[in-house]
Amino acid sequence: MNSPRRALTVALIAALALSSGCAWFAPKPPKEAKDMVQTALTNFFTQSSHSHTGTFELNMLGKDTTGKAQNVTLRMSLTGSENKPFQGGTGFTENIGINAKVDQDTYATNLEIRNKENNFFVNIANLTGPESQIPKDQVSALLAKWWKIPLPGDVYAKLADQGAQSYMSQIQNNWLAASNYLKRLDYDGTDTINGLKSYHYTGEVDVGKLQAFFEGFFKSQGAEMTSDDLKSLQEIFNSSKATVDFWISMDTLVLDRVKITARIDKITGDDGKTAGKADATFDLSYSDFGKPVVIEEPAGSTEFNLFGLFGDGDEVPLEESVPAPVKTPAKTPAKK
Repeated sequence: MNSPRRALTVALIAALALSSGCAWFAPKPPKEAKDMVQTALTNFFTQSSHSHTGTFELNMLGKDTTGKAQNVTLRMSLTGSENKPFQGGTGFTENIGINAKVDQDTYATNLEIRNKENNFFVNIANLTGPESQIPKDQVSALLAKWWKIPLPGDVYAKLADQGAQSYMSQIQNNWLAASNYLKRLDYDGTDTINGLKSYHYTGEVDVGKLQAFFEGFFKSQGAEMTSDDLKSLQEIFNSSKATVDFWISMDTLVLDRVKITARIDKITGDDGKTAGKADATFDLSYSDFGKPVVIEEPAGSTEFNLFGLFGDGDEVPLEESVPAPVKTPAKTPAKK
């Protein structure tokens, strides 16, 4: 190979490597991989607010109890912002689009959820699917309008008091401990996330440790697992693989994207035979850290005392909360 061609080839390889964030040429992170991830998570939880976009995908291929093939595909899109709800912040807003396909039947919906202090607001924009599965004449009155669901005072107080702070701290600690469930964590160079240059790390989940965690969790909740339950759980984890990708802003060392990919190659049915397999992906990116989130209460929302139906808070007769077209049973828990 002559010199000009060799130089051109080297330049091309270098350009491709740099543009792909190849670790060969990427800046060296200031800390070891595990410390970087823990620092990024700690910095993330200290942010007063953020916005996010993401997707959740689930695919299941298997058989029902009759042996008939069953295919389920679920796609969910998420877009929202959060201003530390229940911790002195305004609340959050979330737009959720859901599309599901069960064999040949297709379902779809789009909804928006807002939380402002002790009130939740829900708007289901649409709901489509097979006529035989969705009683549209009954649910139509619920759609395309805002519903206000107040939290009972005692429930909101519990969420907002120091106990809730401890609970949130526990969640954060669990996130920080997540790296302990990885059997490897590698630096994969840099990428651009929401316009920011970010370090990229890829980890593989230690499914054995994860299995032990779930067994301990079920035990701590008082759930008794039989030998068959343990065997089924072990078979699932033995045929599972999961990876986690972290992206960390180079400037601020804050987590700005996380992606979890999981696969189960063998799901065993009650009869002990292979019932199917599944895979799932959760991908969420974050931006606008520290930018205040303003939550507006929807005008003309209709109050629906959801908690009153279960005997919590001030009880409101069901017929006063649900639109007239929706027929309710003669006896309901709210009237006890």
